[in-house]
Amino acid sequence: MESTSTTTPTVEEFRRELGELVAAHRPRLFAVCEEIGVREDGFVRCWGLDFGDAAEVFAAEDGRGRARFRSVDAAVAHLARHDRVHLIWADELPATTGSAG
Repeated sequence: MESTSTTTPTVEEFRRELGELVAAHRPRLFAVCEEIGVREDGFVRCWGLDFGDAAEVFAAEDGRGRARFRSVDAAVAHLARHDRVHLIWADELPATTGSAG
């Protein structure tokens, strides 16, 4: 974050600038879900953060197991070696359908 102003910003202005910085650099959240059977069931195997130039994945069960990959695609390829997995982006979840009640 670089300021071009010669005056000190107010707290609100500074927080807004920090918010813009966070929005521009935040990692993208994804999940790698494992398929059981042929679309019979599934579960979240791990959660991940895409930093653009690297991806971190964390075991969904306890969060203790973690790994770093050069990309999201590399993480998915590694996890798909022995299991059928699906990459799900948290910010692209489908809208729920149906009626309540």
